This record gives sequence, C-alpha cells and structure tokens, in this order.
Amino acid sequence: KNDLENTKNERTKILSVSLTEAPTLLENREVDVIGLVEVNIVNDVTGKMSFSQPIYFSDQKGPLALATYQHDTQWASFVYWTVSAIIYAEEENISQDTSRKMPLSNVFGSYHKTMLRDIISAVGNYGDIYNRNIDTLGPRIGRNMLNTGDDPQLYAFPGIID
Repeated sequence: KNDLENTKNERTKILSVSLTEAPTLLENREVDVIGLVEVNIVNDVTGKMSFSQPIYFSDQKGPLALATYQHDTQWASFVYWTVSAIIYAEEENISQDTSRKMPLSNVFGSYHKTMLRDIISAVGNYGDIYNRNIDTLGPRIGRNMLNTGDDPQLYAFPGIID
C-alpha cells in the first residue's frame, strides 16, 4: 500500500513506491512522475519509462532522473524541459527573484511561452531545489555540480559502454 503525503495543493500527491511498482503506476496513470529512478536500458525498455536529464548521480546507482510513462510523449517532453530549465537557470545564475531573465519559449505553443519563467518563479533553480530537498543525500560534489567546462558534457547511457 502506498503512503500519501500531504502537500500544499490537492493536485499534487507524493507517493512512496517501489521501483517494481513504478512502471504499472505510470502505465495505469495512477502517477505522472516517479523521482530518482535509475537511468538504464532495463527501465527504459521493460519499464516503459522516459527520463528527464539526470537530476542526481549516485555512486552506487549511477544517474538518477525523473521518469514518466514512455507513451505519453508530450508529458515526457514537458518534464524534460522542466528539468532543463532548472539546470539552465542555475548555469545562468537565475533565481526565483530574477526568473524574468529566463527566455520565452513556444515549444508547447504560445499559451505556454512563459513556462520556463514560471517554473523558476515557482521553485527556483537546480541549486535552490537541491538545497531544499536533496541535501540529505550528502554534499553536492562531483557529478552533482554544474559542469564548468572542465569535464565532458555528455554522459554515456549506462549499460551501453562498460
């Protein structure tokens, strides 16, 4: 049985689920996003998951990302762009207070052109979110830091190259 956590609004429900339950919950539309899922071929193919950019790198599990149902491509794209926006905002030193510096985008149509600004205005950049929520995993070091140009930007999909 899943435990629901109370949240600020009634539309958001935070569930504690096992990775074995995740694909079924996504496919049955019981949840929209699963957090901190291992980015690997098994989850991609058999789990029918699409992934955002990695949001955390674990020494034990490798890259962890948000996962969405693979066959809901528009929602998967929206989640991907959301993660991209919070990382971009940190790279550009854009905070909640300066969210108007985020670019406008018509990627989801003109009605949503302020979505990148709205995301940062609501939750801040990656560093802000990390400090509020993920800091319990340990200090932000190594691959969990922004790339300053000294390291490669690309990370090989786990399982393809050993």
